[in-house]
Amino acid sequence: MTRNKLQHIKLLAIDADDTLWDNQTHFDTAQDLYCKLLAPWADEQAIRNSLYKVECRNMPLTGYGTKAFILSMIENAIGMTDSKIPAEAIQKILDIGMDILNMSAKPFPGVRETLAELFNSGKYKIVCFTKGDAIEQEEKFMKSGLTDVFHDIYVTSDKDDKEFERLCFYNGVKPSEMVSIGNSFKSDIHPIVTLGGYGIHIPYKRMWQYEHTEEYQHDHVIQVRQFSDILNYL
Repeated sequence: MTRNKLQHIKLLAIDADDTLWDNQTHFDTAQDLYCKLLAPWADEQAIRNSLYKVECRNMPLTGYGTKAFILSMIENAIGMTDSKIPAEAIQKILDIGMDILNMSAKPFPGVRETLAELFNSGKYKIVCFTKGDAIEQEEKFMKSGLTDVFHDIYVTSDKDDKEFERLCFYNGVKPSEMVSIGNSFKSDIHPIVTLGGYGIHIPYKRMWQYEHTEEYQHDHVIQVRQFSDILNYL
């Protein structure tokens, strides 16, 4: 796809976690610590598999984010230990979760410079479009120091075609006038492409198991290696 093909674009919807800053590394580290904590009761793979099942079962009620993850870790720990896990271990699980909530949200190299160039061009409305817990995501957004190169932030419980349609409606654009930029093909690329919009996929070295999906080639999809590469198309 060439730059000319995107000349009509009015709205850039940019994902947050693992697109603007590292997020999954913090969750991977938390799971490593969690598995060590529960090692007296089960082997590592059994713990990981059980935790993922609990997370998926709880999603309709708790959604995404660190707070939901903490609840699932505690529920899973109680279940895997037949309710024998001591209070001290529960406290350690809470501490593991709090470490994630206190993450720095430092932007990846080139992110600020790229966003500043796009923002200052005046060609686009630029919004951060992310899913998860609103308080948590907004806090990370503020800590990132990127608020001055975005026009707005939208936090939704999930990112599907209906949420992308709503985002377009709020901003007075058609899906075909929007580019979604993010690391998850499942959440950031596929929904907007099905609506006739465009996606720029920036794969990250780490991916939450839930976000794995089959990727495909499409005339409306661009894949780049790093965030600054989007300037080759916008």
